Amino acid sequence: MVRTRLWLEGIGAAVALFLGTLTLIVPDWLEEVFGFDPDRHSGAAEWLIALGFAAVSATLALLARRDRRLARRDRRLARRDRRLAHRDRRLATNRSASHR
Repeated sequence: MVRTRLWLEGIGAAVALFLGTLTLIVPDWLEEVFGFDPDRHSGAAEWLIALGFAAVSATLALLARRDRRLARRDRRLARRDRRLAHRDRRLATNRSASHR
């Protein structure tokens, strides 16, 4: 679950970054694709859209980073738990062998 969310957030951040960069480089692509011009070629709408894409990209990138850290922590804790369980089994076996 975390891995899937991590990938979706990373891909979403990359797509938003691409669209924001595209909007800054070719601002008229929105008018060509959607067929309307809300700001009458002033460029204000394109700047707002580019800022929106940047905000979405940054948010998704931070969420992906958080999920990656959580996944690492979970793996580290699982390894520690397995190591401790193995040690406990070994100690129990040694104790039972010494009582015989």
